[in-house]
Amino acid sequence: MGKAKSPPIFYGWVIVAVSGTAMAISYSIRHSFSRFFLVMVDDLGWSRAAASGIYSANVVVYGLSAPIVGTLADRLGTRRIVPVGAAILGLGALIASRGSALWQFYLLWMLMALGACLTGYVPHSVVLSNWFVRKRGAAMGMFQAMAALAFFSPFLTQLMIAVWSWRVAYIIWGVAVAGIIIPLAIIFHKRHPRDVGQEIDGLRPEAPSRAGPAPADSTIVDVQWVTTEWTLGRALRNRRFWALFFASFFLWGIGLTVLLVHQIALIVDAGYGKVFATLIFALYGAMSTVGNLGGLLSDRIGREITVTLGIFLMVIGVSMLLFVSDSRHPWLLYLFAVAFGLGVGINTSTFAPTAADLFQGKNFGSINGVVTAGFGVGGAMGSYLGGLIYDIAGDYRVALATVMVCLVLAASLIWMAAPRKVRLVAGQARRLSLARASQVSLGHEPRR
Repeated sequence: MGKAKSPPIFYGWVIVAVSGTAMAISYSIRHSFSRFFLVMVDDLGWSRAAASGIYSANVVVYGLSAPIVGTLADRLGTRRIVPVGAAILGLGALIASRGSALWQFYLLWMLMALGACLTGYVPHSVVLSNWFVRKRGAAMGMFQAMAALAFFSPFLTQLMIAVWSWRVAYIIWGVAVAGIIIPLAIIFHKRHPRDVGQEIDGLRPEAPSRAGPAPADSTIVDVQWVTTEWTLGRALRNRRFWALFFASFFLWGIGLTVLLVHQIALIVDAGYGKVFATLIFALYGAMSTVGNLGGLLSDRIGREITVTLGIFLMVIGVSMLLFVSDSRHPWLLYLFAVAFGLGVGINTSTFAPTAADLFQGKNFGSINGVVTAGFGVGGAMGSYLGGLIYDIAGDYRVALATVMVCLVLAASLIWMAAPRKVRLVAGQARRLSLARASQVSLGHEPRR
């Protein structure tokens, strides 16, 4: 068998574009739930707690599926599993267009969760970690920036509902998922750079890195850790794994899903129209897209600092909602959307590189899948908790305070995961190399 012919450009960026497009379309149905939520509550007479439980069930199944999907991504590759997921997700949406009973939507959104997991973050983070190391944060940032376009889906769903109905909106999303994602994955996905005759990060084996004067292995701080073959069982016995599990997915998942599911309802309750509330969600999505450039930032200043910055912005955004009681101060909602959206984008583009820095290897998919399961548990709790607190207290203030506590705890735990003590990002390694060169030029031996 002859050697694969190398494309004229680094094919990893094609993988980024294909993965980002697939995830944006796949997650559009999930992110549209906040708009489906209100209209189904009105039309079908459900309580908010019962209706928000649909999303909780969806996120639970997503989380439970993540370890299995991660293992499948390790063994089969995205080209095989993503089309299957798109078929499942599209079929679930089409059937949901005919649903009427609450239990039917629970089952269908659970089915769609499996499809979303097979087409979403877990398999694509695995394949991108195969293509990028030194530019991992930048690649994940671009991927997540494209995926964040899904946050515009509630606005598109609002238009579909206004022109046709929420049932037609389900049909349109179902057709889009299957019709776009399946051919994209089959035609363009490649598992590893060697499949097209290239090297990781687009470098030739003999070529020096353009990322700076530091050699490729200068990023490694803990050689023993990096050379360990991390299996899922070994990772589960390590405190860094659990710090990552609770920081970047469980606690962060609680904080994120309370707002994903309930922010439109909160804005409408304050006296604003549904169209305005949906536009605020779209602004949040736009800022999340911009915030995903945080992946590039994390390659320069480090994962922990970047995540902390993102969570700080999210807390600022949530605090704005505590002052929203009527429709007299819309600037509070604009500030919420900007700050919270930027923070979400910064974090989503940094979590996957953080996990890969710690547990990169042939079992990364299964390990990252279990980490992602934390989002399933936390996200389910957040979605239902927001609805339950509203039904009990009559507003979302206690839920918002809970969100801020969870986010602050998540920021502290990411420092316990401490990826900087295992592998430096390219910017950190470059600064360290320059500092050592400066010491040598001044006649000082660098400390070991």
